[in-house]
Amino acid sequence: MGPADLADTLNDLNIYRPDNLIVGFETGDDAGVFDIGNGQYLVQTVDFITPVVDDPYTFGRISALNSMSDVYAMGGSPITALSVLLYNCSIGGETIKAMMQGACDEFTKAGCALAGGHTVDDPEVKLGF
Repeated sequence: MGPADLADTLNDLNIYRPDNLIVGFETGDDAGVFDIGNGQYLVQTVDFITPVVDDPYTFGRISALNSMSDVYAMGGSPITALSVLLYNCSIGGETIKAMMQGACDEFTKAGCALAGGHTVDDPEVKLGF
């Protein structure tokens, strides 16, 4: 099932949609935008990718930048991130640490705090925020 087929399948979901949800599910954007009042907006997104390079540190950097780009694309500034790490137990701790350090270094440059996250057992490594 391709993206267009999925969009058609999910087109008639019954979704709660308050007036202050400026950009929601129906637009197909990579982020949602919620008006929290006083001229401030909450931009939320989640994005994860499989490794696109062999170096774990560089992969972590790319994953963080990829995720933050969705916030920037909506006119926002990333201030917090939550991690989504999918991996199997055959990957060593040093590899995971290098991926996360690469991401943390990019978040630090952007002034974005890594606030937590989740891990999932998966046969293929994926990392996102």
